[in-house]
Amino acid sequence: MKFLQKSWLAGIVLGISLPLLTFSEGRSQQHWCTDEARVKQALEQAIEKFAACDRAAVPALIATLREGNSFVRWQAANALAKVSLQDEGAIPQLVAALGDEAVSVRSGAVDALAQIGRSSDAAVPALIAALQDRDANVREMAVFALKNIGQQAQAAAPELIVLLNADESLSVRALAADALAYLGGETQERAIPVLIAALQQDSSSLVRRRAAISLGKIGAETQGVGSNLIVPALRTTFKAKEETSVRVIAAGALGRMEEAAKAAIPDLLVALQHDEDAVRVMVANVLGKMGGDPQVIIPALMATLTDDDNAFARVGAVNSLERMAEDARAAIPVLLAILADENDGNLRSRVAVALGRIGVEAKTVVPALIATFEKDEDISARMTAAAALGRFGKEANAAVPTLLAALKQEEPDLRISAIAALGRIAPNHPKLLPALETALNDSSVIVRSMAVQVLGTLGADAQPAVPQLIAALEDEMPVRVAAANALVQIIQGLHEQAITPEDLQTTKTIALSVQQALQGTADEKAKQQVEEILNAIDAGEFLPSASPYRCC
Repeated sequence: MKFLQKSWLAGIVLGISLPLLTFSEGRSQQHWCTDEARVKQALEQAIEKFAACDRAAVPALIATLREGNSFVRWQAANALAKVSLQDEGAIPQLVAALGDEAVSVRSGAVDALAQIGRSSDAAVPALIAALQDRDANVREMAVFALKNIGQQAQAAAPELIVLLNADESLSVRALAADALAYLGGETQERAIPVLIAALQQDSSSLVRRRAAISLGKIGAETQGVGSNLIVPALRTTFKAKEETSVRVIAAGALGRMEEAAKAAIPDLLVALQHDEDAVRVMVANVLGKMGGDPQVIIPALMATLTDDDNAFARVGAVNSLERMAEDARAAIPVLLAILADENDGNLRSRVAVALGRIGVEAKTVVPALIATFEKDEDISARMTAAAALGRFGKEANAAVPTLLAALKQEEPDLRISAIAALGRIAPNHPKLLPALETALNDSSVIVRSMAVQVLGTLGADAQPAVPQLIAALEDEMPVRVAAANALVQIIQGLHEQAITPEDLQTTKTIALSVQQALQGTADEKAKQQVEEILNAIDAGEFLPSASPYRCC
């Protein structure tokens, strides 16, 4: 009872929790009290009650920030945020709490203000004030909150720069470097010299890494504005006797700037021979997006593919070749050789993806992709081969028998991949519709969902599957949602192809049956779409202009 006298929270907790103390399963009260999950649930429910309160609840919640345990304080901060979102008059009390002696209160107030964030202009000045807090954890929380608020927090830039330059906590400095890249506009540009100084002079590699990341982000988002400062700074860091992690991040930042950092390509090409694996891996990944001369870049990447003993560097080279698309055609023989002979399944998988995107003639690579899908021991390689075949569309028609046969594979992922590829390669194949109808009864919900999605892409041609799709509205969630969408697509397709009044009547009959079936679902969008189609049918709309039956 002393607890009840000392804590205002206890009454609320017990008031909500007493119903939970009915032990229908014969469990003792002591057992309930030691059940951490149930205790937390009761506390959550208690604190959540305050979300409906006005500012009058704030003093009690702030008191909880001071007196409660960490879990209760966290819930109190959540409740404070929700109260303040509904009643901005509560924000001044949070601001006042930033001056409390207890770190837990100040942290909780910052946490609440962070959650309010973009919803209230009053939150930003309060968070800027919290940047001066004597506790590093509070300052960290405030910096992180301002970063998440983004452009609305541009007024924080001067204080963030001060923290980056002088805060004793390396975590605060690192977060300040990070936040400066998220404020947008001219604020980002003004931060460039400060970030370069941090990149070159800060004693902490963590801060230098964050500064490099921010410089790359600013350079990419400002479309090269400031690149005359950023690129030389990142190149200097990349070539310096710097920690490997900082050099890797600098290379990644240059790659993020893409063609604006083209001047750094010579440095990166040299680094493909670097002793550190991590450096080679990053360089191999970014070279393909920097707009360099293909006659220089492609041979270097091909050399990495054939000579580098690091699998990740080789995958990075494939990624770059994929990004270079048609410019990478000279690498096709090397990629095909890897697809046939490479022991690394992950590398074979990436090669299959690249072959589907580089833009070569189908006859050059389709046989190899079919062989990979049929015989590769790595399932991911087989799946990506199927996806690559799908990108060739009708040009990969030779793969249809193999893909149809794969619908009987034991592995669900292969059945899914085959269905998706068939929908792109052979939408009009006579065996596709029966195969998809069979797949609607597959044991895997994901396979059923994919079959439904592909049926939707067939439009009017999938009309025979309408009864099964209506039945699929009773299936599990992914299938139900896909079935509603597919039925709308089929009705739309029938309506667009309607030529005669009889065609319209057939479409209307199907649409009415779908409308009735949808009444038992929560898919309001599909219901609205079907209603619009029925209205259009009644108005004679969407008939081809050449039809003698077109209304008006």
